[in-house]
Amino acid sequence: MNRWIGFFLPQVQFWARGGRFEVFLSRCLDQGVPLSGVRPAPGGFTAWLPARYYPGLHRPARRCRTLLRVQKRRGAAFSLRRLKGRWGLAVGPVLFALVLQFSQNFVWDIRYKGVEPAQQARLSALLYSMDIYQGAFLNQQILESIPGRIFLSSPEFGWLALNFEKGCLTVEADQTLPAPVVEDDLSADLVAASDGVVLRMNVQEGLSLKQPGQTVAKGEVLVSAARPDRDGNLYYSHPLGSVTALVTKSYQCEQPIQFEASFPTGRLQRDWSFSFLGRLWENPAGPEGFGEESVQEYRRPLTLFGFALPGMFCRTLHVELASQTIRLTADGAVERARYACRKALYEEFPDAVIRTESEKQEWTDTGVIIRWDVQFEADIARRQSEKESE
Repeated sequence: MNRWIGFFLPQVQFWARGGRFEVFLSRCLDQGVPLSGVRPAPGGFTAWLPARYYPGLHRPARRCRTLLRVQKRRGAAFSLRRLKGRWGLAVGPVLFALVLQFSQNFVWDIRYKGVEPAQQARLSALLYSMDIYQGAFLNQQILESIPGRIFLSSPEFGWLALNFEKGCLTVEADQTLPAPVVEDDLSADLVAASDGVVLRMNVQEGLSLKQPGQTVAKGEVLVSAARPDRDGNLYYSHPLGSVTALVTKSYQCEQPIQFEASFPTGRLQRDWSFSFLGRLWENPAGPEGFGEESVQEYRRPLTLFGFALPGMFCRTLHVELASQTIRLTADGAVERARYACRKALYEEFPDAVIRTESEKQEWTDTGVIIRWDVQFEADIARRQSEKESE
């Protein structure tokens, strides 16, 4: 309590020495001078008193031939006196507090919770397309509109929460759960996607019409949606399961020796821009770009001594592309044709396990044709409705 009183009530500590300082001290007490903290000192004493009483001590001090010297001053009045002529020191903290309060409406840092690294990159790109980045201005109205805009732009996220507090934007997201597949057609049997010999069957729902070792033809029903009950009445269900078969197929792919492709020419144009506190500065002498080009953007948050600032630096790289005629060697053409055949296999049967394979090559005036005969194991069960749509 005394400390606060001392701050608002200016006080001085003085040193009285020499002469009849004992008489001087007695006269101060007799006159009701509010001395405090009286301590003996070499040749006299020290004491504290309100600053307004100090000028009145000179007359009794002269009569007692006692010297007075101020040692310390404390209180708001003396602190403000030091700032006289240096108002920047007084106004600076006030302005700093106002700027700090105002800057809390800008995004200083963005943190992600519960988001995979790949999803974080896509979510960051979505936010950037909506002008949400480090340095952007953000208020409650903008914050509430972001989740709906993201849901309309991308079906990847099923739940999204954004919390903005003291310049830090925290983004929490959860991936959309796959919607259950509900077939309107109760007779959506599982049929064979290819000819083959059944090796294994794993049926969780429906009536199995084939057994391991049996040969099936493409389009033949493997698992029926209709099955009889004990009374012989048919009831329908959605068949579910897998049928692994040994399949023999042939794929044919052609690869020209000569074809056109776009490649970088080596010419580059660089551009830059940066944003700070919601304002965007762009390069006034930006590049014109190329007719055919590849544009790459690199965004980096602004930092100072490791601390994030409400801003972002963006560097754009324009790479010129030019169409070139590519001429492959014979081995190069064969390898590309083989890759195309394997790609076709795994697009049709992603779980295929190759047992045996052989190929035939046929050369033409323009390139090579590969006929690839392959024997593999794969799940050939497909829903009839899906198969018909193909």
